[in-house]
Amino acid sequence: MEWAKKHCCRTKRPVSRPDTGRFIRQNGPFGNAKRSPARNSRQARLLRARHTPATKDTQKFTNRPAFYALTSVILRIDCHNRLTIIRFLQITAIFANVQRKLNAALKAAAVALASTLALACTDSNGDHRVLLPTGIELKPGDVVLRRGNGMASRAVLMADGGGAYSHVGIVVDSAGVLMVAHAVPGEPDYEGDPDRVKLEPPERYYDAGRADRGCVMRCADSLTARRAAAKALGAYRRGALFDHDYDCSDTVRLYCCELVEMAYAGAGMPIATLPRHNLSLPGLRLEGVILPSDFRSSPALRVIAEF
Repeated sequence: MEWAKKHCCRTKRPVSRPDTGRFIRQNGPFGNAKRSPARNSRQARLLRARHTPATKDTQKFTNRPAFYALTSVILRIDCHNRLTIIRFLQITAIFANVQRKLNAALKAAAVALASTLALACTDSNGDHRVLLPTGIELKPGDVVLRRGNGMASRAVLMADGGGAYSHVGIVVDSAGVLMVAHAVPGEPDYEGDPDRVKLEPPERYYDAGRADRGCVMRCADSLTARRAAAKALGAYRRGALFDHDYDCSDTVRLYCCELVEMAYAGAGMPIATLPRHNLSLPGLRLEGVILPSDFRSSPALRVIAEF
């Protein structure tokens, strides 16, 4: 019996775990430090990072609830604004990595700034209904206005004192399908897509995630309206870029109001009311600018629907 207790009923001893980090530093990640030094160095850094204990500063920063709040905010952002936020966060992350001794207070401030920017760019209610009523029949040449939800739209509304809309486009006939041609910044269709004149279905143009108000206006002369629609479609086909200088004297690049006015002026009927506007912004002065309110008050157009 004593022999059985001694040899068959041994108590389990704790198994000692090897020091993985020390082994990697001495022998490389694959046990052979001489093979592929560059790859070993990269793998070693990755494996060492897994076993490096967090310092007090990193624990204080990574445990903050702001990260969870920021993640939930980014998930609610529209696709056309999400790319801008991701780029901003990438820049913030690069700055934080370069400044390794940055204290937790400045890191929290960077997170707060990113959260504020994300909240400002996202839509107000997260709704993605179509604002355009189903009973409205669009025609080529119709001028379509909308009021956006983003920061750029709010800046346009502030510049256009008393105006109700921040963006304008024109309905065109593209191979028998009615589309909206408009010049818009910050709404890429794919990664690397430049700001340009683009075509979109009316349902996407009036998506509630992009706008909360809309208006459809029509020219009484249907022939002129069709000619204007053809001019706008030509600007899309030649790949006209967005005019960030807001210069109406050059139609190589176009902004939203300039596109619509260029189309109707090319058809022989300028429709934007005069005079043009001079805007003074911090670090920027614009002269002879056309604003969306110039179309809303145009006597050459009549309101078909406002919603």
